[in-house]
Amino acid sequence: MEAKAKELGQGGKLFYMNPNNAKWLKPSDAAKVEAIGVKDHAVMDIHLGGGGGVEIAENMFNTYPNYTMGAVNAETNAGIHTMTRAMMEATDLVSTVVVILC
Repeated sequence: MEAKAKELGQGGKLFYMNPNNAKWLKPSDAAKVEAIGVKDHAVMDIHLGGGGGVEIAENMFNTYPNYTMGAVNAETNAGIHTMTRAMMEATDLVSTVVVILC
């Protein structure tokens, strides 16, 4: 996909999300991602309940210091559709923004 994006003048604009519930790729797959050179545009989805996404991302970055991946928390996986979940989502977003800005 990235090769085609570059061909179309859109290289470096796409993000590639690994929906593996807060786990990074197997080492052989991670090596392939590193070789492509998309760096922090290859992201690990931290798909979990409210809170904890930033800590999981930091732990993953510390575990794999030679990888250049990024992390996202695409949604709060709470199994409910109420204002409680909305507040959990909001808290996660604010926590993420604060860490990015620091």
